Amino acid sequence: MNMSALFIKRPVATTLLMAGILIFGMLSYFQLPQSDMPNVELPYIIVSASMPGADPETMATSVAKPLEKQLSTISSIKSMTSNSKQGRTMVFLEFEMDRDIDGAAIDVQSAISRAYSSMPDTMTQQPRFMKLNPDSMPVLQLAVTSDTMTPQQLTQYAETYISDRLSMVKGVSQSDVRGAKRFAVRIQIDPNLMAARNVSVEEISDAVDKANATLPTGTLQGETRIRNLKASGEMTKAEDFADIIVAWRNGAPVRLSDVAKVIDGAEETNQASWINGKNGVIIQVTRQPGGNTVQVVQDILEILPEIEASLPPSVSMEVVEDGSVAIKDSVHEVQFTLILTIFLVIAVIYVFLRDGMATIIPSLAVP
Repeated sequence: MNMSALFIKRPVATTLLMAGILIFGMLSYFQLPQSDMPNVELPYIIVSASMPGADPETMATSVAKPLEKQLSTISSIKSMTSNSKQGRTMVFLEFEMDRDIDGAAIDVQSAISRAYSSMPDTMTQQPRFMKLNPDSMPVLQLAVTSDTMTPQQLTQYAETYISDRLSMVKGVSQSDVRGAKRFAVRIQIDPNLMAARNVSVEEISDAVDKANATLPTGTLQGETRIRNLKASGEMTKAEDFADIIVAWRNGAPVRLSDVAKVIDGAEETNQASWINGKNGVIIQVTRQPGGNTVQVVQDILEILPEIEASLPPSVSMEVVEDGSVAIKDSVHEVQFTLILTIFLVIAVIYVFLRDGMATIIPSLAVP
């Protein structure tokens, strides 16, 4: 018995099988994740290190060189290049295609730990690394602007009320605020005032560190319970820092405001962002690996009116880039091409056979 006879003699079973395949195919089609890039792991890892205030030569000799020395011991590295600039070093690693990128990441982390021990003490943060992944590209970008708020206030609203809310959407990997200008207290030391009062930079630094700290102070023990005590010394305003006593001279206190100008400012003073002439920031949303870009963007767009309603009237929000638009256009193009192709195939069959019933039979096999 050949394969065809098996199905011809069982028409009911054959019909049910075809119907099941058709239904399963339709359900699977609508469940397929849609993205502009395939879910692949590229053999690239980027190592980044920062040391504020260090010049490019110092970064190259004190940071990049130890990193390169340890990273070069990792197997299957195809190429390694480094780039050092003011306060920052980047090392780009390319591995062979057959190298397991997760295993390579473990080796890179071990190499970073070994290299960190030989780096300057002023480098307080260990170098970090990231795997280059197409999924790290943003699927949606939002512009948040205000013509009345300061950049620091706008950044706080973007991070607290918008970015954090977007991060909770199903399928979202992370939501980053670009162009952010975070609040910080800036201390501008005056060398002339320091010299007049015989105060050093180290004294100022130590005094600020000790004053701006939360330390445990002990316990309060009662008859039935014990309570932990702590002294909260964290300061959030310039006027709080200004009263810090940095030294004693001739029995009199020297306060920070006596030797420096203390102002409320931002962490970064050499960057700013405007959108259409207004203070603004960009929120970039990335999806989880293997996620459905179209569905993620759709879920975000559904909650945007709710988020916007909770913002002050002076804050506006708009979509500046939607990664799902190009994907939906591509899918529609494929659907149109598929339908047109099926129609042309059926038309050609009919032209040659000149029989409607004879055309239907092979036409059913086209999908």
